[in-house]
Amino acid sequence: MAKKVDIDVAKIEYEDHIKEFEKFEKAVIDQISVLINENDIKLATPIQSRIKAFASLSEKHESGRFTMKKSILELQDLIGFRILMLFKRDVESIVRLINDNFEILKEYNTDEKLSADQFGYSSKHLTIKIKDEWLKVPLYKNLGKYTGEIQIRTLSQHHWAETSNILQYKDKTSAPREILRSIGRVSALLEMVDLEYERLLNEREKYNEEIKTDYNKSEKLNVDTLKIVLDKNLPIKNRKDEEPYSELLKEILEFGIDTSEELEDLIVRRKDEVMIAEKEALKNNTVNPREDIGVYYSFAGLIRSVMRFEDAEKYAKIREKK
Repeated sequence: MAKKVDIDVAKIEYEDHIKEFEKFEKAVIDQISVLINENDIKLATPIQSRIKAFASLSEKHESGRFTMKKSILELQDLIGFRILMLFKRDVESIVRLINDNFEILKEYNTDEKLSADQFGYSSKHLTIKIKDEWLKVPLYKNLGKYTGEIQIRTLSQHHWAETSNILQYKDKTSAPREILRSIGRVSALLEMVDLEYERLLNEREKYNEEIKTDYNKSEKLNVDTLKIVLDKNLPIKNRKDEEPYSELLKEILEFGIDTSEELEDLIVRRKDEVMIAEKEALKNNTVNPREDIGVYYSFAGLIRSVMRFEDAEKYAKIREKK
């Protein structure tokens, strides 16, 4: 069969499948998003995805970069996903989660494909299918024949990848000799960013472990000691996943509370009044989304109430400034 006819047939097949491609794309994003939230992993950006346009698929076939034998479904990256992480350690965490929850057809790191004279970036690539048990759910029953490619890397790695793609400097032969050193410096700096982020995280974890058991209550409050004080002195069920600790700390310091000891004393002094106000608010409210767990205020709400009960006028002035 002539190549032109092959492409025409492929276009019909593409159009027949496009709705299912979109369904597969959404299903994968939904599942990965749940896994990310359940494991408290922070993304640099929302998950990106695309279904390869038929014009791109056709060009790839015509140029010989992809030879279609029977079906467009032979192209495993027809549906693509990109997950950008803030921290290098989270790349491996996401890879493990995907391995545990999807069928992995292929896995590789772009580092392994580069020769010594090429400029590259680290990026994990996973070719996936949904697991057979998904197919028992009516919404997913027709998705078993589709595959997708998931690309996972840090934001720093992504910056380098996008820059090198735009400049089209793939190796030493494609880059002017005069700027080779500059290219090397940029690549090294971005790699150093990831390494320093890891160092920062390790130091922060070590510090937080130390202050859990022993910290100087007379030292000036910071975000990490604030978390410890609130966990210790407030009902844990009131704590939200995303508390505005930094913003709250600023208000507390403006209120004149500088140390953990002073904050603990204030909470103890006003806690009974605040918890009575919590019960009243819960009883009188009809739209609180957290009512099902028996709470109204978050940690931030409780501490702001503490300050209001202590000195309403002073706290009102702090809020007015905002």
